[in-house]
Amino acid sequence: MHHFVKIETILVEMNILFLYDYMGELGGVQRKISTLSTEFIARGHNVSLMSGINSPFKYDYHGVAYFYERARISKLNKFKAKFSIAKRKEKRKLERYFVEVFAPQDLIIDFRSQGHSADFIRELIVKKGMGAKTAVACCNAVIEKYLGQNYKKSASYLQHMKSIICLTPAMAEQIHLSYGLDNCATIWNSVDKKEIDRCLKEGLPPNLPDKYILASARLHPVKGFDLLINAYCNSDAANFGLKLVILGSGEEQPRLENTCKELGIEKNVIFEGFVKNPFVYAHNALFFVLSSRQDGWGNVLTEYLYCGLPVISYDVHSGPSYIIEDQVNGLLAPVCNRDELRDYYKNNIVRPQDINSMKVAINSLVNDEKLLSKLKQNTRKSVEEKHDIKTIADAWESIVK
Repeated sequence: MHHFVKIETILVEMNILFLYDYMGELGGVQRKISTLSTEFIARGHNVSLMSGINSPFKYDYHGVAYFYERARISKLNKFKAKFSIAKRKEKRKLERYFVEVFAPQDLIIDFRSQGHSADFIRELIVKKGMGAKTAVACCNAVIEKYLGQNYKKSASYLQHMKSIICLTPAMAEQIHLSYGLDNCATIWNSVDKKEIDRCLKEGLPPNLPDKYILASARLHPVKGFDLLINAYCNSDAANFGLKLVILGSGEEQPRLENTCKELGIEKNVIFEGFVKNPFVYAHNALFFVLSSRQDGWGNVLTEYLYCGLPVISYDVHSGPSYIIEDQVNGLLAPVCNRDELRDYYKNNIVRPQDINSMKVAINSLVNDEKLLSKLKQNTRKSVEEKHDIKTIADAWESIVK
């Protein structure tokens, strides 16, 4: 069982700045910034948000929003050896601008991925001695996406940061091994209980089956819907006529729909597309399935556990095993090789062993009502307190101690 240490709330007003790439999509990082900024404002803190790409916000946010041209910084930083006098002046002007924004901050939370603009700002933070109040948030199972593939260069400025925030202890260990950094801390993602409670009060869309299996994610190869559809096709759920409802849209939909036709289950698999309220679908669902080949955390697991649904997930890098207590609030489907499963999606390779392990997990909950009932009793209480936004915000505030 995994424990989260609750930290005493700091009752001192702070200036907090979020750095991020892009708020124009409905992703985990964007949702995290939305819930954290709202909670920090409610606690009396001053919140600012700085984006590298100017785009409409998909989630509500609270605070003062800034914008800088990420593309311009990338161009300046990429060819710094060939700077003209004009470009050097432009770079110094940018540096002064960032210092003016950064200087009053008590905490800078950097959610940006790697890239020339990320390097430019992180190097500037170190150069101006502001690393001691900067936390770099590593939010993806592919750690290099956030911290960079040049381990030595990245470590040279990351070691000066106040903290590298990871979603799981496994990520912290990997950063230590790859970058030689010891300034890592673990803070889990929160569950927006108020928003989910509000969504659960709405009515279900018409024409849904009385009971079904639920899945929800972007229709992208890394989300493993090809594995899920094949596992479902071979499971007792399909034989019993229990339908699979998939929420989400994306590039994979035509291929997945074609797979369903080839397997003869096109009438059993319902593609609902993108929906504004995914949580209301929990009402008639027996359980929820996440089939990702990799997942830094797996927000949908904690969210649907809060909705009262048992969950199934592949035991992949790196989040699901910290959320699911196998045979307690859900099931972890074993994989033959985590690294191979993560890389297979690039070539659309499907391993029979991994399909079979998901099929076995689905069959367990379809055929064993006692097990399903037992898991259901432990769902909400397994996330209600330790993933509460107040608990998580306490942990973020503690960084400034």
